[in-house]
Amino acid sequence: MKKQKDLTMILGVIVLVFVLNFFVFRLAYLKEPRFLTHAYTFAAEESSDVGFYYITNSDEKRQPLEITCPELGEDEVFEVTGTQQWMEHGLYTWNKMRVDFNVQDRVGDLSNVILTQMQVKWSDGTETMVDIGEVRF
Repeated sequence: MKKQKDLTMILGVIVLVFVLNFFVFRLAYLKEPRFLTHAYTFAAEESSDVGFYYITNSDEKRQPLEITCPELGEDEVFEVTGTQQWMEHGLYTWNKMRVDFNVQDRVGDLSNVILTQMQVKWSDGTETMVDIGEVRF
């Protein structure tokens, strides 16, 4: 009788742990990629190829295609020149995307522009507005 009671208790604890694990997983799942805060300053003669780091769920299939920055106007679209996934940590993957702002080829002056946000267009057609910290040229 005692063994059956102990077995029932152990099975109950195992079921409880699985249920709690499921809820923790659902709480930790990211709805959108999380961009890290960046602080870049570039001189006009330096390369304007900027790497932006972000975290996604490890099962994320979307890739960033292009960005726009509200500070530069909606009609200026910058192509993402490369993406890299380099580390998986359980539920999450660390990613890097590269964007070339073409500072040398740009007609307008960027010396007083501080980029703090960008609209990212993803490979599935969705768009996300993200805070990026500060990028100064």
